[in-house]
Amino acid sequence: MKIKLGSNTAKERKKLIKQCDDLVSLIVRKRDRYCVTCGTKERLTCSHLIKRGRAATRFNLINCNCQCSSCNFRHNSYPEYYTNWFLIRYNTEEFRVLVKQASEPKKWSLLELRELKENLQKQLRDLEENSKDFGEVQYNSRNSENPFEDALQSTNSAKTCYGTAKAVRGL
Repeated sequence: MKIKLGSNTAKERKKLIKQCDDLVSLIVRKRDRYCVTCGTKERLTCSHLIKRGRAATRFNLINCNCQCSSCNFRHNSYPEYYTNWFLIRYNTEEFRVLVKQASEPKKWSLLELRELKENLQKQLRDLEENSKDFGEVQYNSRNSENPFEDALQSTNSAKTCYGTAKAVRGL
């Protein structure tokens, strides 16, 4: 009888990726607590600025932010709103680093996934332990005290940021 090690390895790898996805989603929703693009606290999801198909940035907590299901769906057709928020929250250089990282091929090894899972579990425990003291996320708000107004109402900024995103991606 032959033992197929590859199939067990593939199953374990798939299971670990699912567990890491779930942990990242929990961390992001606990960290952000509301949709970063519209501000609602309803139907929250973990959204990836650069989509999950890019393995190198799939579990990157800067790439992952909380969005409601509507904004997350809208991001697929109109990425400029989320991209604009990201550039206001972080900066153009952070965006460039993320895009560069996403362009690098990555296949997570079992060891890397196990270590990542342990690290994410620790981050989630720390976040839950400190949730009483965990303050609002600080934003680089330019025009108002509401980061959502900055991101959604600055049409020129959104167009510029979308242009930057296209330029960085080489589109």
